[in-house]
Amino acid sequence: MQTVIAQLTKNMTTNNETTLTGTMIRQARLDKGMSQQDLADKCATTKSMINKIESEPANAKIEVLRRVIEKGLGGRMELSVKL
Repeated sequence: MQTVIAQLTKNMTTNNETTLTGTMIRQARLDKGMSQQDLADKCATTKSMINKIESEPANAKIEVLRRVIEKGLGGRMELSVKL
């Protein structure tokens, strides 16, 4: 997965952070051999929500993203705010 993230990061600009997040989630799901329904079942959400997160993650609540990334995919989500 680190290789995929590095490749995606290299190919996308910071203007596309939202797209990158959805792409990373989709790629991690596929790398684990999971369907959208498999992932939805694992993190107590719907297939429709997984589809929305993969295509438009900016519209998802942070807690839902965290649950998908951590519980569903076994990753870790970090959020950083600098003022």
